[in-house]
Amino acid sequence: MSTAHCRDDRSATRLGKPSRAIFEVACRQLGASRPVMLGDQLATDIAGALGAGLDAVLVGTGLAPVAGPAGNRVRPTWALPSLME
Repeated sequence: MSTAHCRDDRSATRLGKPSRAIFEVACRQLGASRPVMLGDQLATDIAGALGAGLDAVLVGTGLAPVAGPAGNRVRPTWALPSLME
């Protein structure tokens, strides 16, 4: 989570991927005992899920190729070339 400050001195909390809290809230609301995140972006979908302790599937239809760039620190649990596999 990050905090943004408004012009009138109020603050707002911004919540989104890859914040751990967004994944925790989603899991709680779904009542999932062992959820898996499917995503196409390493920096948000996959990194966020892994940071929240979830397994993550990188789907190669988005911004990140399934092979991934050499040296990338974010490693999904599984990778699929597409959802058609």
